[in-house]
Amino acid sequence: MELSKLTKRRGEHVKSCEENNDKSHQIIAGLYSDPSRFVYEILQNADDAEASKVQFSLSNDKLEIIHNGRKEFDYQDVESITTIGSSTKQDDINAIGKFGAGFKSVFAVTKTPQIHSGEYHFTIRDFIIPEQLPSINNGGGKTTIILPFNHSRLSCDDAYQQINKRLSFLESESLLFLRNIKEIKWKTQNNSGHYLADKNSGKAYIISQQNDEEKQQEYLLFNRSVKIENKDIKLSIAYSLDDKINKIVPLNDTKLFVFFSTNERTGLKFLLHAPYKTTPSRETIPFEDDQNKILTKELADLVSDSISEIKKLGYLDVNFLALLPLNDEEEHPLYKAVYEKVKTALSTKALLPTTIANIYATANQALLPGVKEISRLLSIDDTKRLFDREYWLSTNITYDKTRELHDYLIDKIDIEKKEMVDFAKSITDDFIVKKPDDWMIDFYAAIIGNNALFREKTSYQSKGMLRKKPIIRLDDGTHINPDNEKDELQVYFPAKQESGFKTVKKVFIENEISKEFLIKLGLKEPDKVSEIKEFIASKYKGAELNISQKEYMQDFNKAHSIWINSEDSERSTIVDILKQVNFIGSVNHNQDFSLHKPQEVYFQKEKLQMWFKGNEEDKIYFLADCLQTDDNNYREFLEQLGTYAEPYVWGKEQYGGRGKRDPDRHYYYARGLRGFNPKFNIKGLEFSLKEINFKRSLYIFKLALKHINKLTGIVEESSRQGFDGGSHHEKKKELSNAGKLLEKHRWLYDKKGNLIDTANNEITINDLHNEYNKDHEDIDKLVKALGLKPDEIKAVEEKTGGKFIPKEEVEEYEEFKRQKQEKERKQTSKEIWKPNSPPEDVAINIDDAPLKPMQTVDLSGQTVSETATGKNNKDESAKTETVDKFIPTSENSKNIGLWGEKYAEQYLEREYPEDDVVWLNQSGNVGKGYDFVVKNREDNEIAYYEVKTKLDKNPALFEITGTQWEWARKLYGKGEGNKYIILLVSSAGTDTAKIKEFKNPLTLWKEGKIYAHPVNIEL
Repeated sequence: MELSKLTKRRGEHVKSCEENNDKSHQIIAGLYSDPSRFVYEILQNADDAEASKVQFSLSNDKLEIIHNGRKEFDYQDVESITTIGSSTKQDDINAIGKFGAGFKSVFAVTKTPQIHSGEYHFTIRDFIIPEQLPSINNGGGKTTIILPFNHSRLSCDDAYQQINKRLSFLESESLLFLRNIKEIKWKTQNNSGHYLADKNSGKAYIISQQNDEEKQQEYLLFNRSVKIENKDIKLSIAYSLDDKINKIVPLNDTKLFVFFSTNERTGLKFLLHAPYKTTPSRETIPFEDDQNKILTKELADLVSDSISEIKKLGYLDVNFLALLPLNDEEEHPLYKAVYEKVKTALSTKALLPTTIANIYATANQALLPGVKEISRLLSIDDTKRLFDREYWLSTNITYDKTRELHDYLIDKIDIEKKEMVDFAKSITDDFIVKKPDDWMIDFYAAIIGNNALFREKTSYQSKGMLRKKPIIRLDDGTHINPDNEKDELQVYFPAKQESGFKTVKKVFIENEISKEFLIKLGLKEPDKVSEIKEFIASKYKGAELNISQKEYMQDFNKAHSIWINSEDSERSTIVDILKQVNFIGSVNHNQDFSLHKPQEVYFQKEKLQMWFKGNEEDKIYFLADCLQTDDNNYREFLEQLGTYAEPYVWGKEQYGGRGKRDPDRHYYYARGLRGFNPKFNIKGLEFSLKEINFKRSLYIFKLALKHINKLTGIVEESSRQGFDGGSHHEKKKELSNAGKLLEKHRWLYDKKGNLIDTANNEITINDLHNEYNKDHEDIDKLVKALGLKPDEIKAVEEKTGGKFIPKEEVEEYEEFKRQKQEKERKQTSKEIWKPNSPPEDVAINIDDAPLKPMQTVDLSGQTVSETATGKNNKDESAKTETVDKFIPTSENSKNIGLWGEKYAEQYLEREYPEDDVVWLNQSGNVGKGYDFVVKNREDNEIAYYEVKTKLDKNPALFEITGTQWEWARKLYGKGEGNKYIILLVSSAGTDTAKIKEFKNPLTLWKEGKIYAHPVNIEL
């Protein structure tokens, strides 16, 4: 059919469309989101026409395209390009523009495109009507397309700008996948450039040039032909190569190519191409299409197979593995398909780079090294022996550098990661003894920074496992653990002189790194302590010892000599070592010689022998005769070791405390106050009480006075761990176990030396034999603790507050009595202070307001007349005025002060739960310069408290006695001023009572934060 007939038929069709309001051609022409997208459609048609070169010339009013396609236009092409759905490429799955809609995209910039190809020269109007044009000379064998910028809704300038931008940034990667086009040239009014592709031998180069600037990008190209619908189609992968480092590098934000890029972002880091079926705009792909499903599978297979080819080419390294699809959460169908195929390949094939050059491993052959050093230390045989694997994966795969690949190999490919700790666990003597010295040095260098592997055991962390592994090579080539079974270091640096110590091989001392490690491990040259530990104490461990008395005395004398000639710090360590072993020669009641720990043996003192005589209930051991010397040469050494000079006592330590449950007390929490322990007892006490005699009674009395504070005391119970209330909370006075025994038995003797056969509460201290130490400073405490009957005279004195007066002083006593009665009469005439609440019912409230400096009164400029007339400075008088609402009598002052001290005692018991708070006034110990002293477990005095009490919150003057001020000054002078604290109790007797601490009063006075008036000084 001639062109004129086609023109007539298309005209009739347009007229029919207009009559039927059919705008389908216009809609198809506007399918693309970007008007300049038609450039790719032109290139597609040129490639289908087997063109190798395409040239674009852009001017202000038109775009001219020329290509050298071997296939010139024929009538079918004219008919196809002027309609929709009758493409000549319908049956060619490899053809790009087979939908017949692509060329319509030029109508986004022009109304009348012109085509000159072969014998056909025509323009197209109204989208589908071809009209004959005069022929032009286009060089023969070339196709020319001219697009005049005559669109009704797009200006020439807009058309120019959009096309100029497209040509300047053309996706040159398309040249990788086009079948025929190798070169694209373009020029505009102000610019020019070209894109050139060179594809051969699996590599491709894309050269992009714009003006004088030229860039080159290299790719690895993998192609595969597959049959679909009995036709061979080509699939491609392109990996970007960096020629500077000769490695495959990742591409970002890649799109799937169907010859040209689509809008399908794959999430992959390389390029894929396949002739997918697309939507009419060719921008998206329906992956659910059956033919497209086949292409997706084939592409995934091609990627999987390409990994082996990349390995052959020498590009398979950690960088390449990291750009493979590793994220199983990605949803794109093409990504998911490639992910699964790649995972299968990496799981089953030898594709994983190892620490050995050009050696690749399968997943079940490989381990991931947690640190580089482990892979350097272990050979293939070592790795196989220890972990049943042959290879270590490349040390470039780390959590920090390649986290995604690192996690993928562990979580998805099931490759185990081994740390140095795993290697340490597997070390055996058989393994390490075969290693040369150089390997041992490398081993030490590898672990020197990993302190957790070889650290010493402490109270808060376990010991490093290598301390119990045979990692030390001795001079004789044997291996031992650094520590023995007692967690003690058992190896040393070589000594300057020959010795019997286990010493590390000298080669490891000569190397700086291995020596540094051994020092960190704790090795040192043998010293006196080492000699005791290695050659003496080690012999006396365990219960059954076969050591002769002669050998024992040689060892004892050697230990004693070493101890005598050691420094104090060394002496302490030697004692600690020997305390743990059976090193003291002793005899039992049958004089049988045996060896025991020092704290199980007593000196052969007369009183101790008397105390334990006949006692076969307890295991009692005395020093053997061989350790008894006339000059007591061994005594100090034995005392330091802990040999007893008095009966052993239990329960001297703190009882209970926060968080300790006592099952004997109905599962309540319990603690002894002021150092009291109800479980306190004395070894042999019960036997001696049963077998009492006068000498034993005197000794018991002496021991009771020594341990007076342990015989009776206060135990606090609570259902709460913090002793702050709860369903059960109680403080009660108790006897300790020793106190109960003393109360239960008859053991005291009268003045005639007869055993008193009455209960303690019927005996007074004056009834007892005069050999008892009745003048001891704690005798009153002992009387109370034993429950003895109070002396009548003392009882009267305590009741009256007076003193017993002999008969010859009765007149003086009568006068004293009269004066006392008169004083009491006067006192009762005044108001008696009574508290609103007892101190034990008032919560402890702290006044923590900061102290501010006071202004010193300015007394300068006074006149004689002012002084003479009795005028005082206002500030001074304000300090001295009475603040209480009534003048306290002596009895009131005493009661107010007592209330404050009881309240302060509760506060101090709370502040010092683990220490002993001693209330001096309660025990009658006055005149000390303070009311309370706090002692720690070692019986050291750590704080002194003086309590001052007032009835309200207003400032008041308090008397500070000379003794109190001098004690505070003494501590201040020793640099221990903070040990002296004044406790101020305000609002005494009320529920709003508060306590405020004034620590280091001398410093506070010097800083002007407390006021003092008046002051008496000695001159």
